[in-house]
Amino acid sequence: MLRPHRSALLWAVTWAVGCSSCDDTPAVPFKLSTARRGSFATTGDGGTETLPKLTATPGSLRAGSSYGADTTRIELDGRVLALAPGSGAIRAALELPRSGNDESGLLLVTQDAEGRPALQLARGQAGAWGAPQRVAELAAAGACTLREGRLELLDAGFALAKADLDCPALPAPGASAPPGTPGVAAPNPGRATPPAAVASGTGPRVAPTAPDPGQAAQPSAGPPPPDPPAPPGTPEPTSAAPTAAAAAPPTQAERHLWAVALEGAPRVLEHFAAPLLGQEAPGLRVEPALVSRDLDADGHADLALALDVRGGGQPDTRIEIALLSRAGGLAQDATEPEKTLLALADQAKTDRRGNPKRAAELASRVLALHGALCRESGSALVRVGGVQGLPCGASLAAGRAASVQTALLAGQGKLLEALELHDRLQSPAYRLTDNDRERVRVALEARSDAQGYEFRPGPALATGAAPSVRRSAIAFLDEQRLLLRGSPAQSYDVASGALAPIGMPGDLLLSDPSGRYAISGLYRSCEGYHLSIVEATRIVAGMVTGPSVSEPLFAPAPPPQAARCPELTREQRRDTGGFRVLGWTAKGVLIGHGPSLRLLALDASARAAAPASELAAGAAVPAQSHSAELSADGRYHALITPLGIAIHDLKQGGSRLVPVPDGTQAVTDVALSPSGQRLAIVRGGRVLLGLPRAPGAAAPPTAAQTTAAPKP
Repeated sequence: MLRPHRSALLWAVTWAVGCSSCDDTPAVPFKLSTARRGSFATTGDGGTETLPKLTATPGSLRAGSSYGADTTRIELDGRVLALAPGSGAIRAALELPRSGNDESGLLLVTQDAEGRPALQLARGQAGAWGAPQRVAELAAAGACTLREGRLELLDAGFALAKADLDCPALPAPGASAPPGTPGVAAPNPGRATPPAAVASGTGPRVAPTAPDPGQAAQPSAGPPPPDPPAPPGTPEPTSAAPTAAAAAPPTQAERHLWAVALEGAPRVLEHFAAPLLGQEAPGLRVEPALVSRDLDADGHADLALALDVRGGGQPDTRIEIALLSRAGGLAQDATEPEKTLLALADQAKTDRRGNPKRAAELASRVLALHGALCRESGSALVRVGGVQGLPCGASLAAGRAASVQTALLAGQGKLLEALELHDRLQSPAYRLTDNDRERVRVALEARSDAQGYEFRPGPALATGAAPSVRRSAIAFLDEQRLLLRGSPAQSYDVASGALAPIGMPGDLLLSDPSGRYAISGLYRSCEGYHLSIVEATRIVAGMVTGPSVSEPLFAPAPPPQAARCPELTREQRRDTGGFRVLGWTAKGVLIGHGPSLRLLALDASARAAAPASELAAGAAVPAQSHSAELSADGRYHALITPLGIAIHDLKQGGSRLVPVPDGTQAVTDVALSPSGQRLAIVRGGRVLLGLPRAPGAAAPPTAAQTTAAPKP
């Protein structure tokens, strides 16, 4: 919470405009110096060197001095400050102005032996500086290391601490824009995101600001409630690390700023952070600033938080958040960023038919901005007060932009991308009107193959118990025969409807080609998504009766929100991220995520032989033993969607949507024939067969033909 101190306004103005209006008050520049210039001293060898000097002028606006990573001894105002051996280094120093007879003070940014920064205060004593006292930690312990520290005196009451930190670079927690958005990755939690591509969702990961010593401590809420019992087959947490990767995680540079109140005991008031990216970086970046204005014409200055969003193939956009000065503090105007984003989304809706190219650019821009700024997107880049993103709530602007983008993708024949975005519209981060939903429905139904298939009932299907990850209950043996897994396994003749036992295993275990190991589950950890693999004999009547032999990581991802790493709650561990295991071939385990496929190669002990690799569009897919979600030759891919079965030709790239008959129960299994022309689904324990409609046969009308829809 920004605190109601009028002198904070001077701090805000100074930060926003620098000293362009302070030409008559020269500032001392930052001294990023080297020992060759005699500007800092080290005490590693006990020697004495020429030390930097700074003459303090009470009340003046000025910058402090910055030092190298091995500085342990400095001299300011004729007084020496030396850190105890092994206690770290001094990275920045700023002499504070005196008030009356108060003793002088020296504000410091220090780093410990591991490079972690802290804010400290040293009081002046006779001829020397006293031992520094810690004011606040400036980053999470063990998370970030200091690259450069700086201090500025803004006025007699406030200072600004700046730090460039190297922090862990995390993969994207989720998508902030639909597939195909320039500069924004598709929603794939398993795809590692380099620091340059933060537009896809990698936000700065830092600890919340240290507590204000002047505030009363909040009572603890007590220990968290115990986890509910896990369902049968849920893998138990293991004490061993899920991955054997020994390499240090990648890092990304971040810019952090702390507003420090100097009145009384120095304390940190507010914290801002954003990734520190160069101009050459292709991803989005957010550059925050504060400007001072009388926004409500009450005669008192207010603040506007200006957020400039740049890069990622998008035009530069400024969002201004009004922070109105009130007796209780600074009140945020809740109309932004929604107001600015909704204006862009409305323009995209207007341009959709007359200028689809511009409409796509505007919709993409809205979704990228929403992802970069809003907390609900899960991918916000800016942090305020240690919290990721601005509270936007359910955004009509993002929902409208996504509906326009979905309709445009469907109109271009990009059916899978449109369906994927349609699924994301169910997220609480989006709000849609009836017209927005109708726009999506009409566009997708125009691409559905409602006339090409007829469905007729097939046999009832009784499958045995199985773990949470299992094989499809149905598969095509050939164009005429459908395999029904169960006890016993049966063959169903599509033409005659005859059932016959078939001499092959009917269990649903997803086992390796040798039958020695089986996949018992899929779970999430603080590192990402894992398979849980056990000896096949350890699964009895669908229950896992033994420990896992390996838990390979196949999709790195950041920890879920509110995670208490290194362990997650059972509910967090049960998150599958939308991944599906399709099969285990001699080349490895094939895993689906929406229309994308990835292959995880395993060795003879069922351990990862290499990181999972995503198969490129048109790449060869390992042959399947039977034709289920993937056809046997790997060419056709059937996906269950809320609107029907999407059939995608992996070789040619085309897709079609086959609506299924109305029903209250969800489709649980799907299988394609080897040619990709016939399909079967399981719903409510019964098989439904989808066969190509005979030429000239009448088809039932679609909802779009029988329902008068509002203009989308």
